[in-house]
Amino acid sequence: MKPANTLKIVDINYYENAASMLQKAFVSIHCNCALCANNLEIAVSSTDAGEVKEEAYCPRCEMKLRSKNYVLQ
Repeated sequence: MKPANTLKIVDINYYENAASMLQKAFVSIHCNCALCANNLEIAVSSTDAGEVKEEAYCPRCEMKLRSKNYVLQ
């Protein structure tokens, strides 16, 4: 069960300030599946302890490709 404070970013095709080829490559690497180039479903959730969890999932490959925890200062 997902927490109530989960944000799902699925169909975002606008990236601010991604004008250069290096910036576009960075966005492509982080937002697309490395195996099939499909858009990733990115879920972000936070806790009251100041921790943010990011998970990236490819619906076509049915694989979780990234799971990161960030501690807010």
